Amino acid sequence: GFKLWSCAPELIRFLGETGVNLQGRSVLELGCGHGLPGIYALQQQARHVRFQDYNREVLQELTIPNVLLNLENSSFSAEAQAATTPLKKRRKLKQPGLTSAVSAGSTYTVKSRPDGLPGGVSFWAGDWEALSQSPDFLRCPSASSGTASTLEPFEVILSTDTVYAPRAVQALMRILLALLAPP
Repeated sequence: GFKLWSCAPELIRFLGETGVNLQGRSVLELGCGHGLPGIYALQQQARHVRFQDYNREVLQELTIPNVLLNLENSSFSAEAQAATTPLKKRRKLKQPGLTSAVSAGSTYTVKSRPDGLPGGVSFWAGDWEALSQSPDFLRCPSASSGTASTLEPFEVILSTDTVYAPRAVQALMRILLALLAPP
């Protein structure tokens, strides 16, 4: 939800210290909240990062603005900064299209892949039970085609502070099994 727990910064520290290579990889962050591990993946030049949270409001009010602010403040090229300008203006103006596009069980892509940005970014709201049944959620655009018509499994799955109740463990296991299944 809206609280930042200690494991997200610890995961980022671990990824950095161990030298996990995220460059060019597709990354899924389950139960993203603030989205810090996914933002780290973008900063490490991940090809595509999908942020997922149960709460649509968390994505709208916290994750998306946090991702945009971090993209805005990164050391991307001038071309990349220019490519993100319309996004920054929309966010600052709080146009309804930016936040109302996230809905339960559906996707919202901030910008598919503007030139100069490290990769695609998408946001999904919904519970793991429903999302584990969605082929579009379980796969990301292919590296070779770059389109949603050719989907492939995620290469990296990140998640921190996501399981608080025993019944959630089963749902997490089901979605992980679905994500790890061959295409």
